[in-house]
Amino acid sequence: MGDPNTRVQQAVGDLLESLEKQRIRPMRKEAFLCSAKCCDSAVGNEQLQNCVQECQRKTAQTESIISQELETFQQRLQRCAMGCNDRAQDQIPADPNAQTPELINRLQKEAEACANKCVDTNLASLNKIGERVNQAVKHM
Repeated sequence: MGDPNTRVQQAVGDLLESLEKQRIRPMRKEAFLCSAKCCDSAVGNEQLQNCVQECQRKTAQTESIISQELETFQQRLQRCAMGCNDRAQDQIPADPNAQTPELINRLQKEAEACANKCVDTNLASLNKIGERVNQAVKHM
């Protein structure tokens, strides 16, 4: 199964690489070609800047969508893990004498298992992120 952080990093890295190859690079190529045409047709500097900016708009919007989706993904992971920690914390007795090393160890293991489930659940949603990005790009 592997370290949860490593699994998340690998899965997110794979998603980003896929989006880069399938969406971002073709958009960048299109933007560069469009920008080159701006240099041929723009009359003034301001017109040139506006033209180049417009050429790069779609790429910038796509990168922004990806960034927002990944931020939401990270927030979901954090909220889920915080819930695991909260549940474990709530089970710690108020009486310090009842806080045995065995109990603390068990609660730590339960919190870790819960956090691993958070990772599993949220990793499954990465495909949906890719689908949403692809749908958003189609409608630009």
